[in-house]
Amino acid sequence: MRMTWKVTSLLAAATILGIAACGDDAIDIAPNPDAGPENDGGPRKDSEPVDSSVPKDATPDAPKDDPIKKITLAVEDVIAKEAPNGPSSFGFASDKNAYGGAGTSWRFQKPLTGAADEKFEFYLPFTADDAKDKAAGLAEISAHLGKVTVADIASIKLHSRRNDAASRDFMMVVYTVPHTTPTENDASWYARRLHASLEWADSLNAPASTWNTFSTATGTNALRFWDFRKSNIDAGEQPSNNYFSLEDMQKGAVTPTGVTGARDYRTEQVRYISFSSDSSAASFDGSIDGIEVVLKNGKGVSIDLAGDAKFRRVALSQSKLLAVDAPGNGSTYGTTTTAGAWGGAGTSWTFTKNAETNEKLEFYLTFADALDTPKTEIWKGVRDHLGEFTIADLDSLRVHSKKKAADRDFMAIIYTVADDDNDDASWYGRRLHAQLAWAKTPNAPVDTWNAFSTAAGANQLQFWDFRKSNTEAGDQPSGSNYFTLADMQAGPVTPTGVTGARDYRTKKVKYVSFSTSSSDTAFEGSIDGIEVRLKNGKILVVDLDK
Repeated sequence: MRMTWKVTSLLAAATILGIAACGDDAIDIAPNPDAGPENDGGPRKDSEPVDSSVPKDATPDAPKDDPIKKITLAVEDVIAKEAPNGPSSFGFASDKNAYGGAGTSWRFQKPLTGAADEKFEFYLPFTADDAKDKAAGLAEISAHLGKVTVADIASIKLHSRRNDAASRDFMMVVYTVPHTTPTENDASWYARRLHASLEWADSLNAPASTWNTFSTATGTNALRFWDFRKSNIDAGEQPSNNYFSLEDMQKGAVTPTGVTGARDYRTEQVRYISFSSDSSAASFDGSIDGIEVVLKNGKGVSIDLAGDAKFRRVALSQSKLLAVDAPGNGSTYGTTTTAGAWGGAGTSWTFTKNAETNEKLEFYLTFADALDTPKTEIWKGVRDHLGEFTIADLDSLRVHSKKKAADRDFMAIIYTVADDDNDDASWYGRRLHAQLAWAKTPNAPVDTWNAFSTAAGANQLQFWDFRKSNTEAGDQPSGSNYFTLADMQAGPVTPTGVTGARDYRTKKVKYVSFSTSSSDTAFEGSIDGIEVRLKNGKILVVDLDK
Protein backbone atom coordinates (compact mmCIF):
# COMPACT_ATOMS: atom_id res chain seq x y z
CA MET A 1 0.00 0.00 0.00
CA ARG A 2 1.34 3.42 -0.95
CA MET A 3 0.59 6.22 1.53
CA THR A 4 0.79 9.87 0.46
CA TRP A 5 0.95 12.65 3.03
CA LYS A 6 -0.18 16.14 2.16
CA VAL A 7 0.63 18.91 4.64
CA THR A 8 -1.12 22.24 4.59
CA SER A 9 0.27 24.96 6.86
CA LEU A 10 -2.10 27.55 8.24
CA LEU A 11 -0.92 30.58 10.22
CA ALA A 12 -3.41 31.55 12.87
CA ALA A 13 -2.42 33.41 16.04
CA ALA A 14 1.20 32.16 15.62
CA THR A 15 -0.05 28.57 15.91
CA ILE A 16 0.92 25.96 13.30
CA LEU A 17 -1.86 23.50 12.71
CA GLY A 18 -0.77 20.30 10.82
CA ILE A 19 -3.53 18.62 8.92
CA ALA A 20 -2.69 15.15 7.58
CA ALA A 21 -4.67 13.61 4.73
CA CYS A 22 -4.45 10.00 3.66
CA GLY A 23 -4.30 9.35 -0.12
CA ASP A 24 -5.33 6.43 -2.35
CA ASP A 25 -4.56 3.08 -0.68
CA ALA A 26 -5.30 0.83 -3.71
CA ILE A 27 -2.75 -1.79 -4.75
CA ASP A 28 -0.40 -0.50 -7.48
CA ILE A 29 -0.68 -1.89 -11.01
CA ALA A 30 2.69 -2.61 -12.55
CA PRO A 31 3.45 -0.09 -15.30
CA ASN A 32 3.58 -1.12 -18.96
CA PRO A 33 7.17 -2.37 -19.47
CA ASP A 34 7.27 -0.59 -22.84
CA ALA A 35 6.25 2.74 -21.35
CA GLY A 36 9.61 3.41 -19.67
CA PRO A 37 10.23 4.70 -16.13
CA GLU A 38 7.87 7.22 -14.50
CA ASN A 39 10.65 9.84 -14.39
CA ASP A 40 14.30 10.10 -15.21
CA GLY A 41 15.24 9.02 -11.71
CA GLY A 42 13.28 5.79 -11.91
CA PRO A 43 10.03 4.81 -10.17
CA ARG A 44 8.73 7.23 -7.56
CA LYS A 45 9.59 6.30 -3.99
CA ASP A 46 6.79 5.88 -1.46
CA SER A 47 8.05 8.90 0.46
CA GLU A 48 8.05 11.29 -2.51
CA PRO A 49 5.39 13.99 -2.50
CA VAL A 50 2.71 14.02 -5.15
CA ASP A 51 1.64 17.21 -6.88
CA SER A 52 -1.71 18.04 -5.32
CA SER A 53 -2.84 19.75 -8.51
CA VAL A 54 -3.07 16.44 -10.35
CA PRO A 55 -6.56 14.93 -9.98
CA LYS A 56 -6.68 11.43 -8.61
CA ASP A 57 -7.99 9.84 -11.86
CA ALA A 58 -5.92 11.88 -14.33
CA THR A 59 -3.38 9.09 -14.86
CA PRO A 60 -4.90 6.37 -17.09
CA ASP A 61 -4.88 2.79 -15.97
CA ALA A 62 -2.31 0.46 -17.53
CA PRO A 63 -3.72 -1.17 -20.67
CA LYS A 64 -5.18 -4.61 -20.18
CA ASP A 65 -4.28 -7.47 -22.48
CA ASP A 66 -7.05 -8.61 -24.80
CA PRO A 67 -7.81 -12.22 -23.81
CA ILE A 68 -8.39 -13.05 -27.49
CA LYS A 69 -5.10 -12.45 -29.27
CA LYS A 70 -5.37 -11.54 -32.95
CA ILE A 71 -2.70 -13.13 -35.14
CA THR A 72 -2.19 -12.50 -38.86
CA LEU A 73 -0.35 -15.15 -40.88
CA ALA A 74 0.82 -14.08 -44.35
CA VAL A 75 1.27 -17.16 -46.50
CA GLU A 76 4.52 -15.86 -48.03
CA ASP A 77 6.00 -15.33 -44.53
CA VAL A 78 5.01 -18.83 -43.46
CA ILE A 79 6.55 -20.31 -46.63
CA ALA A 80 9.74 -18.30 -46.16
CA LYS A 81 10.29 -19.94 -42.77
CA GLU A 82 8.90 -23.39 -43.57
CA ALA A 83 8.32 -24.38 -47.19
CA PRO A 84 5.56 -26.97 -47.52
CA ASN A 85 6.86 -30.51 -47.87
CA GLY A 86 5.50 -31.92 -51.14
CA PRO A 87 2.97 -33.10 -52.00
CA SER A 88 1.56 -30.68 -49.42
CA SER A 89 0.76 -27.05 -50.21
CA PHE A 90 -0.24 -23.98 -48.21
CA GLY A 91 -2.18 -22.71 -51.22
CA PHE A 92 -2.00 -19.00 -51.96
CA ALA A 93 -3.40 -15.71 -50.72
CA SER A 94 -6.43 -14.74 -52.77
CA ASP A 95 -8.37 -11.48 -52.73
CA LYS A 96 -11.21 -13.04 -54.70
CA ASN A 97 -14.23 -13.60 -52.43
CA ALA A 98 -12.06 -13.19 -49.32
CA TYR A 99 -13.50 -13.88 -45.87
CA GLY A 100 -15.18 -10.79 -44.48
CA GLY A 101 -15.44 -9.25 -47.94
CA ALA A 102 -12.01 -7.59 -47.90
CA GLY A 103 -8.32 -8.45 -47.70
CA THR A 104 -7.15 -11.95 -48.58
CA SER A 105 -7.76 -15.56 -47.53
CA TRP A 106 -5.81 -18.74 -48.19
CA ARG A 107 -7.05 -20.67 -51.21
CA PHE A 108 -6.09 -24.07 -52.59
CA GLN A 109 -6.91 -25.30 -56.09
CA LYS A 110 -6.36 -28.75 -57.55
CA PRO A 111 -5.51 -29.83 -60.19
CA LEU A 112 -2.99 -27.22 -61.19
CA THR A 113 0.63 -28.13 -61.72
CA GLY A 114 0.99 -30.33 -58.63
CA ALA A 115 1.22 -34.07 -58.18
CA ALA A 116 -1.90 -36.25 -58.26
CA ASP A 117 -1.72 -36.61 -54.47
CA GLU A 118 -1.13 -32.90 -53.83
CA LYS A 119 -3.12 -31.57 -50.89
CA PHE A 120 -3.52 -28.50 -48.76
CA GLU A 121 -1.99 -29.09 -45.32
CA PHE A 122 -1.09 -26.52 -42.71
CA TYR A 123 -0.22 -26.98 -39.02
CA LEU A 124 -0.79 -24.54 -36.17
CA PRO A 125 1.75 -25.39 -33.41
CA PHE A 126 0.58 -25.23 -29.80
CA THR A 127 3.94 -25.80 -28.11
CA ALA A 128 6.89 -23.40 -28.06
CA ASP A 129 9.28 -26.08 -29.33
CA ASP A 130 7.13 -26.78 -32.38
CA ALA A 131 6.83 -23.07 -33.19
CA LYS A 132 10.59 -22.53 -33.08
CA ASP A 133 12.12 -21.10 -36.29
CA LYS A 134 8.71 -20.75 -37.92
CA ALA A 135 6.84 -17.58 -38.91
CA ALA A 136 6.64 -15.16 -35.98
CA GLY A 137 2.87 -15.30 -35.67
CA LEU A 138 2.89 -19.03 -35.04
CA ALA A 139 4.99 -18.62 -31.89
CA GLU A 140 2.37 -16.25 -30.47
CA ILE A 141 -0.13 -19.11 -30.10
CA SER A 142 1.72 -20.98 -27.35
CA ALA A 143 3.12 -17.77 -25.86
CA HIS A 144 -0.41 -16.46 -25.29
CA LEU A 145 -2.28 -19.66 -24.45
CA GLY A 146 0.36 -21.67 -22.62
CA LYS A 147 -0.16 -25.42 -22.27
CA VAL A 148 -3.51 -26.51 -23.72
CA THR A 149 -5.26 -29.81 -23.03
CA VAL A 150 -8.44 -31.13 -24.61
CA ALA A 151 -10.24 -30.37 -21.34
CA ASP A 152 -9.12 -26.72 -21.53
CA ILE A 153 -10.79 -25.99 -24.87
CA ALA A 154 -14.05 -24.05 -24.82
CA SER A 155 -14.42 -23.97 -28.61
CA ILE A 156 -12.70 -24.20 -31.97
CA LYS A 157 -14.18 -22.27 -34.87
CA LEU A 158 -13.18 -21.82 -38.51
CA HIS A 159 -14.62 -20.58 -41.79
CA SER A 160 -14.41 -22.21 -45.20
CA ARG A 161 -15.70 -21.53 -48.69
CA ARG A 162 -16.11 -24.12 -51.43
CA ASN A 163 -15.52 -22.11 -54.58
CA ASP A 164 -16.85 -24.94 -56.74
CA ALA A 165 -19.99 -26.94 -55.96
CA ALA A 166 -18.18 -30.15 -56.95
CA SER A 167 -15.33 -29.50 -54.52
CA ARG A 168 -15.04 -31.26 -51.19
CA ASP A 169 -14.34 -29.31 -48.01
CA PHE A 170 -11.40 -29.07 -45.61
CA MET A 171 -10.58 -31.33 -42.67
CA MET A 172 -9.38 -30.34 -39.21
CA VAL A 173 -7.09 -32.67 -37.23
CA VAL A 174 -6.05 -32.30 -33.58
CA TYR A 175 -2.71 -33.96 -32.73
CA THR A 176 -1.68 -34.41 -29.10
CA VAL A 177 1.79 -34.48 -27.54
CA PRO A 178 3.33 -37.98 -27.39
CA HIS A 179 3.47 -39.67 -23.99
CA THR A 180 6.73 -40.54 -22.28
CA THR A 181 5.98 -44.26 -22.72
CA PRO A 182 6.26 -44.95 -26.48
CA THR A 183 3.79 -47.84 -26.43
CA GLU A 184 1.05 -45.45 -25.33
CA ASN A 185 1.35 -43.43 -28.55
CA ASP A 186 -0.30 -43.98 -31.91
CA ALA A 187 2.81 -42.67 -33.70
CA SER A 188 6.30 -41.54 -32.79
CA TRP A 189 5.41 -37.84 -33.07
CA TYR A 190 1.90 -37.76 -31.60
CA ALA A 191 -0.19 -39.61 -29.04
CA ARG A 192 -3.67 -39.10 -30.50
CA ARG A 193 -4.93 -37.95 -33.88
CA LEU A 194 -8.51 -36.69 -33.88
CA HIS A 195 -10.07 -36.05 -37.29
CA ALA A 196 -12.99 -33.69 -37.92
CA SER A 197 -13.88 -33.38 -41.58
CA LEU A 198 -16.06 -30.35 -42.21
CA GLU A 199 -18.40 -32.35 -44.41
CA TRP A 200 -19.10 -34.72 -41.47
CA ALA A 201 -20.45 -31.86 -39.35
CA ASP A 202 -23.68 -32.36 -37.46
CA SER A 203 -26.64 -30.33 -38.80
CA LEU A 204 -24.62 -29.63 -41.94
CA ASN A 205 -25.59 -26.50 -43.85
CA ALA A 206 -22.64 -25.40 -45.97
CA PRO A 207 -23.62 -24.39 -49.51
CA ALA A 208 -20.95 -23.68 -52.12
CA SER A 209 -19.88 -20.17 -53.15
CA THR A 210 -20.41 -18.70 -49.69
CA TRP A 211 -18.47 -18.60 -46.44
CA ASN A 212 -19.67 -21.13 -43.85
CA THR A 213 -18.89 -21.27 -40.13
CA PHE A 214 -17.92 -24.57 -38.47
CA SER A 215 -17.53 -24.93 -34.71
CA THR A 216 -17.15 -27.49 -31.94
CA ALA A 217 -20.18 -25.82 -30.31
CA THR A 218 -23.61 -27.39 -30.73
CA GLY A 219 -25.84 -26.17 -33.53
CA THR A 220 -25.42 -25.82 -37.29
CA ASN A 221 -22.17 -27.25 -38.71
CA ALA A 222 -21.09 -28.72 -35.35
CA LEU A 223 -17.73 -30.44 -35.76
CA ARG A 224 -17.54 -34.15 -34.91
CA PHE A 225 -14.39 -36.22 -34.39
CA TRP A 226 -13.10 -39.74 -34.85
CA ASP A 227 -9.85 -41.20 -33.55
CA PHE A 228 -7.34 -42.45 -36.12
CA ARG A 229 -6.13 -45.09 -33.62
CA LYS A 230 -2.86 -46.23 -35.19
CA SER A 231 -4.42 -47.28 -38.47
CA ASN A 232 -5.68 -46.08 -41.80
CA ILE A 233 -9.38 -45.53 -42.36
CA ASP A 234 -9.71 -48.76 -44.37
CA ALA A 235 -8.73 -50.90 -41.37
CA GLY A 236 -12.16 -50.62 -39.79
CA GLU A 237 -11.23 -48.30 -36.94
CA GLN A 238 -13.10 -45.27 -38.22
CA PRO A 239 -16.49 -45.45 -36.49
CA SER A 240 -19.46 -45.56 -38.83
CA ASN A 241 -21.84 -42.76 -37.86
CA ASN A 242 -20.42 -42.91 -34.34
CA TYR A 243 -18.46 -39.71 -34.29
CA PHE A 244 -18.02 -37.90 -30.99
CA SER A 245 -18.00 -34.24 -30.08
CA LEU A 246 -15.66 -32.09 -28.02
CA GLU A 247 -18.33 -32.14 -25.32
CA ASP A 248 -18.34 -35.97 -25.36
CA MET A 249 -14.56 -36.02 -24.88
CA GLN A 250 -14.74 -33.57 -22.00
CA LYS A 251 -17.41 -35.57 -20.15
CA GLY A 252 -15.18 -38.64 -19.78
CA ALA A 253 -13.70 -41.64 -21.57
CA VAL A 254 -15.08 -42.29 -25.07
CA THR A 255 -15.69 -45.70 -26.67
CA PRO A 256 -17.07 -45.38 -30.23
CA THR A 257 -19.18 -48.32 -31.40
CA GLY A 258 -17.04 -51.00 -33.03
CA VAL A 259 -13.83 -49.92 -31.29
CA THR A 260 -12.27 -51.85 -28.43
CA GLY A 261 -11.17 -49.81 -25.43
CA ALA A 262 -12.25 -46.48 -24.02
CA ARG A 263 -10.00 -43.46 -24.30
CA ASP A 264 -9.95 -40.47 -22.01
CA TYR A 265 -8.76 -37.47 -24.01
CA ARG A 266 -9.21 -34.81 -21.34
CA THR A 267 -5.60 -34.69 -20.16
CA GLU A 268 -4.10 -34.97 -23.65
CA GLN A 269 -1.98 -31.90 -24.41
CA VAL A 270 -2.59 -30.36 -27.83
CA ARG A 271 0.49 -30.33 -30.05
CA TYR A 272 -0.94 -29.22 -33.40
CA ILE A 273 -4.24 -28.36 -34.97
CA SER A 274 -3.95 -28.89 -38.71
CA PHE A 275 -6.19 -28.02 -41.64
CA SER A 276 -6.01 -30.03 -44.83
CA SER A 277 -7.71 -31.33 -47.93
CA ASP A 278 -7.90 -34.98 -48.97
CA SER A 279 -4.96 -36.07 -51.14
CA SER A 280 -7.21 -38.60 -52.89
CA ALA A 281 -9.57 -35.91 -54.18
CA ALA A 282 -9.28 -35.51 -57.95
CA SER A 283 -10.18 -31.83 -57.74
CA PHE A 284 -10.48 -29.20 -55.05
CA ASP A 285 -11.14 -25.47 -54.91
CA GLY A 286 -11.60 -24.09 -51.44
CA SER A 287 -10.70 -21.12 -49.24
CA ILE A 288 -10.11 -21.07 -45.48
CA ASP A 289 -9.82 -18.27 -42.92
CA GLY A 290 -11.05 -16.95 -39.58
CA ILE A 291 -9.71 -19.67 -37.27
CA GLU A 292 -10.44 -19.18 -33.57
CA VAL A 293 -9.46 -21.29 -30.56
CA VAL A 294 -10.88 -20.19 -27.20
CA LEU A 295 -10.07 -21.74 -23.82
CA LYS A 296 -12.30 -22.05 -20.77
CA ASN A 297 -10.12 -19.52 -18.94
CA GLY A 298 -11.22 -16.89 -21.46
CA LYS A 299 -7.97 -16.75 -23.39
CA GLY A 300 -7.99 -17.42 -27.10
CA VAL A 301 -6.37 -16.80 -30.47
CA SER A 302 -8.08 -15.45 -33.58
CA ILE A 303 -6.06 -16.24 -36.70
CA ASP A 304 -6.37 -14.28 -39.92
CA LEU A 305 -4.99 -16.23 -42.90
CA ALA A 306 -3.75 -13.46 -45.15
CA GLY A 307 -0.88 -12.58 -47.44
CA ASP A 308 0.11 -10.85 -50.63
CA ALA A 309 -2.32 -11.79 -53.38
CA LYS A 310 0.44 -11.01 -55.86
CA PHE A 311 2.57 -13.86 -54.49
CA ARG A 312 1.95 -17.39 -55.78
CA ARG A 313 3.89 -20.60 -55.18
CA VAL A 314 3.12 -23.63 -57.34
CA ALA A 315 4.50 -27.15 -57.26
CA LEU A 316 5.42 -28.50 -60.70
CA SER A 317 4.93 -32.26 -60.61
CA GLN A 318 7.35 -34.16 -62.82
CA SER A 319 4.99 -37.14 -63.04
CA LYS A 320 2.07 -34.93 -64.10
CA LEU A 321 4.22 -33.10 -66.65
CA LEU A 322 5.38 -36.42 -68.11
CA ALA A 323 1.75 -37.49 -68.51
CA VAL A 324 0.69 -34.45 -70.54
CA ASP A 325 3.92 -33.17 -72.09
CA ALA A 326 6.61 -35.81 -72.47
CA PRO A 327 10.11 -34.48 -73.25
CA GLY A 328 11.22 -34.44 -76.87
CA ASN A 329 13.62 -36.88 -78.45
CA GLY A 330 17.01 -36.72 -76.75
CA SER A 331 15.64 -34.73 -73.81
CA THR A 332 14.67 -35.71 -70.28
CA TYR A 333 13.26 -34.10 -67.15
CA GLY A 334 15.85 -35.97 -65.12
CA THR A 335 14.86 -37.70 -61.90
CA THR A 336 13.41 -36.49 -58.61
CA THR A 337 15.37 -36.65 -55.40
CA THR A 338 14.73 -35.85 -51.75
CA ALA A 339 18.39 -36.13 -50.72
CA GLY A 340 19.81 -32.64 -50.31
CA ALA A 341 16.74 -31.03 -51.88
CA TRP A 342 16.52 -27.27 -52.23
CA GLY A 343 15.32 -25.71 -48.99
CA GLY A 344 16.32 -28.81 -47.02
CA ALA A 345 13.01 -30.62 -47.54
CA GLY A 346 10.73 -31.88 -50.27
CA THR A 347 11.92 -32.82 -53.76
CA SER A 348 14.21 -31.35 -56.44
CA TRP A 349 14.99 -32.40 -60.01
CA THR A 350 18.38 -33.97 -60.68
CA PHE A 351 20.14 -34.82 -63.93
CA THR A 352 23.17 -37.08 -64.33
CA LYS A 353 24.88 -37.73 -67.66
CA ASN A 354 27.88 -39.76 -68.76
CA ALA A 355 29.76 -39.95 -72.07
CA GLU A 356 27.58 -42.77 -73.39
CA THR A 357 24.62 -40.57 -74.34
CA ASN A 358 23.80 -37.22 -75.95
CA GLU A 359 20.75 -36.82 -73.73
CA LYS A 360 20.14 -33.46 -72.08
CA LEU A 361 17.81 -32.13 -69.41
CA GLU A 362 15.25 -29.73 -70.89
CA PHE A 363 11.89 -28.44 -69.66
CA TYR A 364 9.79 -25.40 -70.46
CA LEU A 365 7.74 -23.12 -68.22
CA THR A 366 4.86 -21.89 -70.36
CA PHE A 367 3.71 -18.29 -69.99
CA ALA A 368 1.95 -17.48 -73.27
CA ASP A 369 -1.82 -17.66 -73.55
CA ALA A 370 -1.81 -19.57 -76.84
CA LEU A 371 -1.42 -23.17 -75.67
CA ASP A 372 -2.19 -26.51 -77.23
CA THR A 373 -4.28 -29.10 -75.42
CA PRO A 374 -3.76 -31.13 -73.31
CA LYS A 375 -1.04 -28.87 -71.89
CA THR A 376 -3.43 -26.04 -70.99
CA GLU A 377 -4.61 -27.20 -67.56
CA ILE A 378 -1.19 -27.82 -66.05
CA TRP A 379 -0.14 -24.23 -66.79
CA LYS A 380 -3.44 -22.59 -65.87
CA GLY A 381 -2.29 -21.45 -62.44
CA VAL A 382 0.90 -19.96 -63.87
CA ARG A 383 -0.85 -18.10 -66.68
CA ASP A 384 -3.82 -16.95 -64.64
CA HIS A 385 -1.59 -15.47 -61.96
CA LEU A 386 1.02 -13.64 -64.05
CA GLY A 387 -0.95 -13.01 -67.22
CA GLU A 388 0.87 -11.91 -70.36
CA PHE A 389 4.13 -10.05 -69.81
CA THR A 390 6.93 -8.62 -71.90
CA ILE A 391 10.68 -8.31 -71.42
CA ALA A 392 10.02 -4.75 -70.21
CA ASP A 393 7.56 -6.07 -67.60
CA LEU A 394 10.05 -8.52 -66.10
CA ASP A 395 11.55 -7.38 -62.81
CA SER A 396 13.74 -10.45 -62.29
CA LEU A 397 14.22 -14.12 -63.07
CA ARG A 398 15.85 -16.31 -60.42
CA VAL A 399 16.81 -19.99 -60.25
CA HIS A 400 18.70 -22.24 -57.80
CA SER A 401 21.14 -24.95 -58.83
CA LYS A 402 23.56 -27.37 -57.21
CA LYS A 403 26.39 -28.71 -59.35
CA LYS A 404 29.14 -31.29 -59.00
CA ALA A 405 31.72 -29.76 -61.37
CA ALA A 406 32.88 -26.15 -61.30
CA ASP A 407 32.59 -25.66 -65.07
CA ARG A 408 29.21 -27.37 -65.63
CA ASP A 409 25.86 -25.84 -64.80
CA PHE A 410 22.36 -25.40 -66.23
CA MET A 411 21.20 -22.90 -68.84
CA ALA A 412 18.16 -20.60 -68.81
CA ILE A 413 16.58 -19.57 -72.12
CA ILE A 414 13.85 -16.98 -72.67
CA TYR A 415 11.73 -17.54 -75.80
CA THR A 416 9.47 -14.71 -76.98
CA VAL A 417 6.20 -15.01 -78.91
CA ALA A 418 6.53 -14.93 -82.72
CA ASP A 419 5.07 -11.62 -83.96
CA ASP A 420 6.11 -11.48 -87.66
CA ASP A 421 8.85 -9.00 -86.79
CA ASN A 422 11.75 -10.83 -88.43
CA ASP A 423 11.11 -13.87 -86.22
CA ASP A 424 14.04 -16.22 -85.73
CA ALA A 425 11.83 -19.34 -85.99
CA SER A 426 8.25 -20.27 -86.78
CA TRP A 427 7.44 -21.00 -83.13
CA TYR A 428 9.28 -18.16 -81.39
CA GLY A 429 10.45 -14.64 -82.05
CA ARG A 430 13.65 -14.31 -80.02
CA ARG A 431 15.75 -16.86 -78.14
CA LEU A 432 17.86 -15.41 -75.34
CA HIS A 433 20.42 -17.73 -73.75
CA ALA A 434 21.84 -17.32 -70.24
CA GLN A 435 24.20 -20.03 -69.11
CA LEU A 436 24.58 -20.06 -65.35
CA ALA A 437 28.32 -20.64 -65.78
CA TRP A 438 28.58 -17.28 -67.60
CA ALA A 439 27.14 -15.33 -64.69
CA LYS A 440 28.60 -11.94 -63.91
CA THR A 441 30.46 -11.78 -60.57
CA PRO A 442 30.31 -15.57 -60.15
CA ASN A 443 30.14 -17.11 -56.69
CA ALA A 444 28.83 -20.65 -57.07
CA PRO A 445 30.80 -23.33 -55.21
CA VAL A 446 30.13 -26.99 -55.96
CA ASP A 447 27.94 -29.25 -53.81
CA THR A 448 25.83 -26.40 -52.48
CA TRP A 449 22.69 -24.61 -53.62
CA ASN A 450 23.48 -21.34 -55.41
CA ALA A 451 21.06 -18.63 -56.52
CA PHE A 452 21.34 -17.03 -59.97
CA SER A 453 19.33 -13.94 -60.86
CA THR A 454 18.94 -11.27 -63.52
CA ALA A 455 19.25 -8.72 -60.70
CA ALA A 456 22.59 -7.00 -60.12
CA GLY A 457 24.96 -8.69 -57.68
CA ALA A 458 26.65 -12.06 -57.34
CA ASN A 459 25.75 -14.61 -60.04
CA GLN A 460 23.96 -12.08 -62.27
CA LEU A 461 22.60 -13.78 -65.38
CA GLN A 462 23.89 -12.50 -68.76
CA PHE A 463 22.29 -13.21 -72.14
CA TRP A 464 23.14 -13.61 -75.78
CA ASP A 465 20.72 -13.74 -78.72
CA PHE A 466 20.68 -16.90 -80.83
CA ARG A 467 19.75 -14.82 -83.94
CA LYS A 468 18.55 -17.39 -86.49
CA SER A 469 21.75 -19.35 -86.31
CA ASN A 470 23.76 -21.86 -84.35
CA THR A 471 26.62 -20.84 -82.12
CA GLU A 472 29.25 -21.75 -84.72
CA ALA A 473 27.97 -19.11 -87.17
CA GLY A 474 29.58 -16.27 -85.29
CA ASP A 475 26.41 -14.74 -83.89
CA GLN A 476 27.28 -15.53 -80.29
CA PRO A 477 29.15 -12.53 -78.88
CA SER A 478 32.36 -13.06 -77.00
CA GLY A 479 32.18 -13.29 -73.25
CA SER A 480 32.86 -9.59 -72.81
CA ASN A 481 29.78 -8.65 -74.84
CA TYR A 482 26.94 -10.47 -73.12
CA PHE A 483 24.06 -8.24 -72.08
CA THR A 484 21.87 -8.16 -68.99
CA LEU A 485 18.13 -7.78 -68.49
CA ALA A 486 18.81 -4.18 -67.48
CA ASP A 487 20.60 -3.60 -70.80
CA MET A 488 17.61 -4.96 -72.73
CA GLN A 489 15.20 -2.77 -70.77
CA ALA A 490 17.32 0.35 -71.29
CA GLY A 491 16.90 0.29 -75.09
CA PRO A 492 17.98 -1.51 -78.30
CA VAL A 493 20.99 -3.80 -77.89
CA THR A 494 23.78 -4.28 -80.46
CA PRO A 495 26.39 -6.76 -79.19
CA THR A 496 29.88 -6.32 -80.64
CA GLY A 497 30.33 -8.32 -83.85
CA VAL A 498 26.60 -8.57 -84.53
CA THR A 499 24.86 -6.61 -87.27
CA GLY A 500 21.75 -4.67 -86.31
CA ALA A 501 20.29 -3.46 -83.02
CA ARG A 502 17.37 -5.27 -81.45
CA ASP A 503 14.78 -3.83 -79.11
CA TYR A 504 13.48 -6.62 -76.86
CA ARG A 505 11.30 -4.52 -74.57
CA THR A 506 7.94 -5.11 -76.27
CA LYS A 507 8.49 -8.83 -76.89
CA LYS A 508 6.05 -11.08 -75.03
CA VAL A 509 7.59 -13.97 -73.10
CA LYS A 510 6.36 -17.36 -74.36
CA TYR A 511 8.60 -19.81 -72.51
CA VAL A 512 11.41 -19.84 -70.01
CA SER A 513 13.29 -23.10 -70.39
CA PHE A 514 16.01 -24.72 -68.32
CA SER A 515 18.42 -27.20 -69.85
CA THR A 516 21.87 -28.67 -70.06
CA SER A 517 23.97 -28.92 -73.20
CA SER A 518 23.76 -32.10 -75.28
CA SER A 519 27.48 -31.65 -76.01
CA ASP A 520 28.43 -32.05 -72.35
CA THR A 521 30.37 -35.28 -71.93
CA ALA A 522 29.41 -35.46 -68.27
CA PHE A 523 27.01 -33.64 -65.99
CA GLU A 524 25.62 -34.00 -62.49
CA GLY A 525 23.46 -31.36 -60.89
CA SER A 526 20.11 -30.41 -59.38
CA ILE A 527 17.74 -27.54 -60.10
CA ASP A 528 14.78 -26.02 -58.22
CA GLY A 529 13.30 -22.82 -56.80
CA ILE A 530 12.51 -20.86 -59.96
CA GLU A 531 11.18 -17.37 -59.31
CA VAL A 532 9.64 -14.89 -61.74
CA ARG A 533 8.97 -11.34 -60.53
CA LEU A 534 7.11 -8.73 -62.56
CA LYS A 535 7.29 -4.97 -62.13
CA ASN A 536 3.60 -4.90 -61.21
CA GLY A 537 4.55 -6.72 -58.00
CA LYS A 538 3.39 -10.20 -58.98
CA ILE A 539 5.67 -13.06 -57.95
CA LEU A 540 5.62 -16.69 -59.04
CA VAL A 541 7.75 -19.34 -57.32
CA VAL A 542 7.92 -22.75 -59.03
CA ASP A 543 8.86 -25.64 -56.74
CA LEU A 544 10.02 -28.65 -58.77
CA ASP A 545 8.20 -31.63 -57.26
CA LYS A 546 7.94 -35.38 -57.67
